[in-house]
Amino acid sequence: LTRPQTDSQRWQGNGLIHTWNFQGAELRVTILDESAKVNLNAAPTVLLKGLFRALGVAEPDADALADAVADWRDADDLRSLHGAEKAEYAAAGRNYGPANSPFETIDELRQVLGMSDDLFRKLELLVTVHSRQSGVNTAVAPREVLLALPGATPEQVDIFMEQRRILLEQGLPAPAFPGLQGLSADAVRSAFSIQVEAVMSDNVRFFREAVVRLTGDLKEPVAVLAWRAPTPNLGSVATSLRVVN
Repeated sequence: LTRPQTDSQRWQGNGLIHTWNFQGAELRVTILDESAKVNLNAAPTVLLKGLFRALGVAEPDADALADAVADWRDADDLRSLHGAEKAEYAAAGRNYGPANSPFETIDELRQVLGMSDDLFRKLELLVTVHSRQSGVNTAVAPREVLLALPGATPEQVDIFMEQRRILLEQGLPAPAFPGLQGLSADAVRSAFSIQVEAVMSDNVRFFREAVVRLTGDLKEPVAVLAWRAPTPNLGSVATSLRVVN
């Protein structure tokens, strides 16, 4: 990642799976630009609601959860239409209220009223606090994130992803996704999630994700922003793309 953008040997943050063998283990590495994900601090509620619905949350619950996220990250105590402030947390038996400040980590999302462990496991590889953008980069976004866009249909997304796969494998730019309605974002090119699955000879599997930022400092070129052991879900982007050895 620290190689120049023009270096043909540089791995890109496009979700392709790279594999190689190391001391008897097969390593499967996926690098994804953080712009592919939904930013918990910057995304408008329409995008948050779309993401929750894309993951199977019923519309009323998706509305409530998106507004609860908005109430968590904003600085005031004014409750959004379907959201939750101190009174709602107290009524639900919580001994805390919303932070009323931006999310510092995605794990903080677990504390938002209405969030379940099962839903968080589905979300944790699809959301970020590091992209600093309100929209998403459709050139590399996972299927679930594309489905979160207003008006997007499964058929439209699948056709787009197949077109994108063909172009990315040829080293060409991804096509434009129709109907973004102001929710488009450019690649960050400095913040990436690196997901690694190690498969041992006895089929034991080990999975880790690191989120890193390129600093431009020759002495310390990479800063680790997060180091996590999420539920494996390498297929979010990569299932539509071939493995690169």
